Amino acid sequence: MVIGLNGEIMARTWEDTQEFRDIQLLAANLAFPAKETDALFKTMGYGAAGDFLTNVMGQESTYGYQYKPEATHTMTQAQIDPVRYWELLNDMKQHPGWASRGKTVNDYMQSKPGYEDWDISNMAQVDATPKDGFQVNAPGGIGPYGDWRINADDFDFNYVPGSISPHTADPITAFMLSRLMLTKDKKPIPVGPEEQASRWDSFWNRNPAPGTGQEEFLNKLNTFRPVEATMNNYNKTKF
Repeated sequence: MVIGLNGEIMARTWEDTQEFRDIQLLAANLAFPAKETDALFKTMGYGAAGDFLTNVMGQESTYGYQYKPEATHTMTQAQIDPVRYWELLNDMKQHPGWASRGKTVNDYMQSKPGYEDWDISNMAQVDATPKDGFQVNAPGGIGPYGDWRINADDFDFNYVPGSISPHTADPITAFMLSRLMLTKDKKPIPVGPEEQASRWDSFWNRNPAPGTGQEEFLNKLNTFRPVEATMNNYNKTKF
């Protein structure tokens, strides 16, 4: 029950709850690591994506409110699954450009007090197990199959229990990892809410579940970060 200014009894809404205020605060606090990440990636020639990634985290974990650091099937407020992280590790291993970007992020993060052991390539260990029916007879690589044969269609990916770094609970890690992964998408950074929802759905939403589509993305955004705030944040950080 809520008492109005004139003593009247008012219906209590979700917006009046501590839970709602906590989520709004989490969303607001993501502005700091978002801006820091944008500043670093600007030095590598990339545009500001902090606002978009904030809204991705809103969809994936309600801005961190539903994030569980103890989970072993995903990590960070951006809900990075083991397949996506394995792809990032493989990109950095196979392509000099990716390795260079990863080193830039590592050098920056490791220069910060308390992050000396932060390593983008060691946030977790990924185990790739062949699915039933996969023919493990390719020469070379690790074990009886080549590295080039490891993919999400033929393998099950899991994080090795106990291997996930404590740094993954820090929002700055979520932003740095997500922003590096986003460099794979050559399209312009989405700005408007509908455009952001569509890009999240096409680029990030690997295994859509019922009720987790673009409408939910927009509902969370409009509930916790009004459209005006999203556009204002973008206009303040764009360059």
